[in-house]
Amino acid sequence: MEYSLGILLCSLGVLVLVWAFVRPRRGDEPHCRACRFSLAGLTEPGRCPECGRELSRPRSKVKGHRPSPTRAAFWCLGLVLMGGALIGLDAMNRTGFFPLTKYKPAFVLQAEAYVLGDLRASMATDELVDRINGGTLGKEAEERLVKTALARHAQTWRGFPDAQWMVITSAMGRGELEFEQIEKVWNDSVHSPQFISADWSDRTFYPGEQIAISVGYRVRAGKSIPAGMGSVGFAIGQSMATYIQNDKGEMPLFAKISVRGNVLQRYQSVSADKASLGMQRCPLTLPERIGVSKGRVELEISFIADMVARNWPDVDPETIDQLNTLKHTFSLPFTLEIVDPKSIVVPVVKPFAKNGDPSTLIDFSIVQAYSAAENNGSAGVMFRIGTSTSLDPGSGLGGYLEFVQADKRILARINYTKPHSTLQQFMTLEGFESGPVSVTYQNDPDVARNNREKLSSVLGGPIDLGTFTIPEPETPEPQ
Repeated sequence: MEYSLGILLCSLGVLVLVWAFVRPRRGDEPHCRACRFSLAGLTEPGRCPECGRELSRPRSKVKGHRPSPTRAAFWCLGLVLMGGALIGLDAMNRTGFFPLTKYKPAFVLQAEAYVLGDLRASMATDELVDRINGGTLGKEAEERLVKTALARHAQTWRGFPDAQWMVITSAMGRGELEFEQIEKVWNDSVHSPQFISADWSDRTFYPGEQIAISVGYRVRAGKSIPAGMGSVGFAIGQSMATYIQNDKGEMPLFAKISVRGNVLQRYQSVSADKASLGMQRCPLTLPERIGVSKGRVELEISFIADMVARNWPDVDPETIDQLNTLKHTFSLPFTLEIVDPKSIVVPVVKPFAKNGDPSTLIDFSIVQAYSAAENNGSAGVMFRIGTSTSLDPGSGLGGYLEFVQADKRILARINYTKPHSTLQQFMTLEGFESGPVSVTYQNDPDVARNNREKLSSVLGGPIDLGTFTIPEPETPEPQ
């Protein structure tokens, strides 16, 4: 509360100072605008007797005068100092240097829990909970705090403190909320569904491509989970079904996925605008036809009461049956454009290097080579591969490593890795014998296409990466 009051006082001080210079003038005597000398009694003077300013120019004379701004300046200074002191007090309170919250009366804390932003409302709520648990405040204060948390939770347009989610869920666990109240919390907890993505941002795909449809929803719940599932509120099950229109104009079920046992809580995200976004993904393989495909996603979120009932000892079986009926069902349309694979092209960077050695563009090394005896009957190799710093960060690897020994040839798929970083991978070289093996990198349009969201371009090939040797199996020493 002191932070808001401090901002208000500082703003008021600035307004007082501004008002001192724009308030109406007093009196109707003419004055020189430059030096404020009174021109009363002078008949059409050409110049100001005091400062010599020409009075024939427009706006050179004014009527009346403004009082001195000195008093307003003192008021401004005082208000700004008081406001700054309150803002500083709030900063000390938030950092724990001077915990002012501990000394505030309960009615002020109740008001702060309802009015202020997430952090300060959580601090006020935590202090009230500590006083209730310590016996300083009684049952009436606890009931008032639960009502405050319920009222704020219903306001889906504003922030919701984590501490108040704990107040609500604890009240549920104690059996203090009626089913209608729990239903209201459930309905307010999950809202505002949205279609997030279908893997590629341009929603352009090729026939038979494997993708994942993602949908999301806003969540109003705390992100802190104490010990015991019963005290966190809602255990949820999620079911996501994807429907895609066929050639006959029908929209049959295309893919479905279900998960059970998640706990409803605020999801974390690197994106600020998705800070409270829950997500569900459904993998599917796209149709083989080319053209625009319409579809829809149906997402059902249900409350699994039996998972928390054992931790709610005071909840009767009838209420548990009612809780099992709680669910949210969302239907979201989408469109996908399926095109000829040849039209989706990731630009290829021709291999080059200042010293004429293209292999310097790839950071490749053999970690260890294994003989057939060391690798369950088949030779194998552990290697690390990535792009070197001599290659542009936007370019990546998209293709295969080709391992060749005599007439034997094995391909290892190399997907995109982060710029200038390496990925460790193991490859079984079935049929290879002890001896030298040559390694070559070759880009592949299909592999690059599957990584197009991460690649602005792909390194071309072929690039010779040298050879390594599969060791001879060790001969056991005679006993």
